[in-house]
Parts: sequence; C-alpha cells; structure tokens
Amino acid sequence: MPQRFVLTGSSARKLRAGGANLLALVEIKSTDHVREEHCTALRAFQGDFPDADCYLLSRDPTPQRFGRIQALPWEAGLAAI
Repeated sequence: MPQRFVLTGSSARKLRAGGANLLALVEIKSTDHVREEHCTALRAFQGDFPDADCYLLSRDPTPQRFGRIQALPWEAGLAAI
C-alpha cells in the first residue's frame, strides 16, 4: 500500500493507499481566477520535493497546468489527491 504525504501550509499528514510512496504538495487559494503568479509558494517547495505531485486548489472552475503544478477547482482537486 503506497503512502501519500499531503502538505498543507506547514503541516503534513500521511495517507495510506497501495503501492509506492507518493508525495503531494497542495496550496489552496480563495481566488475565482488562478494565475501563474499564485504558484510562487509551490514552486519554492518543488526543488525540495522533486517527485511530488503539485496541486493548486481554488474556486476557479477551469482546470489549468503551470509546469508541474495542476490548478484545479477545489472539489476536483480533493478527489484527485
């Protein structure tokens, strides 16, 4: 069963799934329109966690991708994680 660590803010918790170790970096924004500038904090962590899946969750209904960062509506993002 894989282990998934979900980082939100400064806290981390371990979720069990099934297979390999996975890491997800998550940032939540309250904006209705996500822009690349909103990815600054996630980009700062990417170098420290190169294998992590990166998610930017918000109220923006349009899924987008900024490099390795998936910007998703918060409901879809929670389902994806």
